Amino acid sequence: MVHQKPAYSDYPVDYKVPDFGADHDMIAAASNIKGSEAKLGHKFTADFGATAAPVNPRGYTVPNFGIDRDIEASLKNLKDQESIHGNWNLPSL
Repeated sequence: MVHQKPAYSDYPVDYKVPDFGADHDMIAAASNIKGSEAKLGHKFTADFGATAAPVNPRGYTVPNFGIDRDIEASLKNLKDQESIHGNWNLPSL
């Protein structure tokens, strides 16, 4: 890909970047995955739960403390200003 150098730029562009290939950690990881797949007779697929339903095995819940004081104040201020100036309608995009 060729980039145009901006007129105001003093830094070099379009220089060569060497490709040394995969490093030894990447090669080792690929080899270990291949060996494990062969040993277990199962192909590793990684969707990292993107297709699974949410799981909550330990029953963790997020407490609901109601509306934050800052949000309550903002909503009150909006209501007060709308009672003076009318409804605040944002233009549609």
